[in-house]
Amino acid sequence: MMRAKFLKDWIKYKKKYEKFGMGIMRFQYEDSVALLYHENSKLTPISSKLFGMSIEKFNDPYYRKRAAQPFNVYPGREILKLKAQDSPICNNIFDLIENRKSVRNYNQSSITLSHMYYLLHYSYGICRKSPINGVEKGFWYYRTVPSGGALYPLEIYPIVLRGEFGEGIYHYRPDIEAIELIKKGNYYPEMREMLFAEPNI
Repeated sequence: MMRAKFLKDWIKYKKKYEKFGMGIMRFQYEDSVALLYHENSKLTPISSKLFGMSIEKFNDPYYRKRAAQPFNVYPGREILKLKAQDSPICNNIFDLIENRKSVRNYNQSSITLSHMYYLLHYSYGICRKSPINGVEKGFWYYRTVPSGGALYPLEIYPIVLRGEFGEGIYHYRPDIEAIELIKKGNYYPEMREMLFAEPNI
């Protein structure tokens, strides 16, 4: 009932004020896509309330429970735990930035689980967590990168061409700091065909 009342007020508000939306600018820039976008996306007293009502849905117990299970899992797959070396690859980020360079002369060394840890954890791993109110044993998980609403929609699938732990397609599990094997094999030809470039890191 409350939402219906807001919609009714919104229609009344729009009819009354929309003709004054851009004033003189409406006649000068009526074909401007940018101004059209801003005119139709700006907040009004009514749309602000409707927007707040939609955000309020995230306090629903169902959404909170689902938020406590945010990780994609492949049951039954082989899991390889990632572990950091005793000594980090680089202690000083400024030295790392200063010595960064691009190369095309790739060596034939194999990537290790330790290298995978540094690559995956510091690009999309979990750095902290906080309890979700109203959910038993539920947490908000925060990564090493920003994400709108802390939703983190990306899934990382490393394709290993040369690895001490075997070639194949893997899936990164930040919740348990591990990778799970999706499919064994060397997919270099397929990647090169899809990317139209040398698929190397």
